[in-house]
Amino acid sequence: MKFLYVAIERQAAELAGFALRSIAPDVAVSWAAGLGQAKRWVDENRNVSALIIEVESDTRSFEALVGHARSVGVKVPVIGIPLIGTSDVMMSVGTVADEVVPRNAAFLDELPKAVGRVLYLTKPQVQQITLPPRDEPLSRQSRDT
Repeated sequence: MKFLYVAIERQAAELAGFALRSIAPDVAVSWAAGLGQAKRWVDENRNVSALIIEVESDTRSFEALVGHARSVGVKVPVIGIPLIGTSDVMMSVGTVADEVVPRNAAFLDELPKAVGRVLYLTKPQVQQITLPPRDEPLSRQSRDT
């Protein structure tokens, strides 16, 4: 499972990586320090499982990164981590992110729960196949495929 963690400090991504090992043993967390680096990483790693993005007071970079990911076909869950707990920032992050996890004392306990939740809710559903009743023969087209 591959995640991108966008934060100013690399240590935040490292701590998140340790915390996320509780949801899967093969977790790999990459770090990007800013918008440009994060966009390049997304372009080169489209098989990412989720984007985890720390957001300061200016949410424009956060929105730009999510918009860029969507525009190149990366439709994965986004976890927004507001560093400032004002209602404006929380509301803005909540309109773009699939899950919001405030950076507080419980953060490292709450992050794996939030990631697990969004991965579960966004996993592809198994498509059900409808078979004909037993006493009805398969059409010629069905037998040839």
